[in-house]
Amino acid sequence: MPDSVQEARDVCGIDPALLGTDYLGVLLNPPWNANVTAEHVAALHLERVCPLGFIFVWVEKEVLSDVVDVLVKASFVYVENLTWVHMDSRNRVRKTVCVHMLSLSNR
Repeated sequence: MPDSVQEARDVCGIDPALLGTDYLGVLLNPPWNANVTAEHVAALHLERVCPLGFIFVWVEKEVLSDVVDVLVKASFVYVENLTWVHMDSRNRVRKTVCVHMLSLSNR
């Protein structure tokens, strides 16, 4: 069994061969607003890193379909999505305007 945690700060420049080949789960939280794309996720070859496990990806709504396509091509199956509600330090729903809603509010 590999180490329980293997953290990489730069998904665009990591060599997937350094990660190992028998993880049961991988969590990706790439900085989508820093020009990370679904192609960067594809370049990680997650099917080699986690051949029989789960891939969890925090993904922006605009690239969800592209990321799912990449993972399906790597023989993963899309199961479910979750919605994250951003809370502030006082445990209240954060009231900042979401970039995804800006186009709706301008209509």
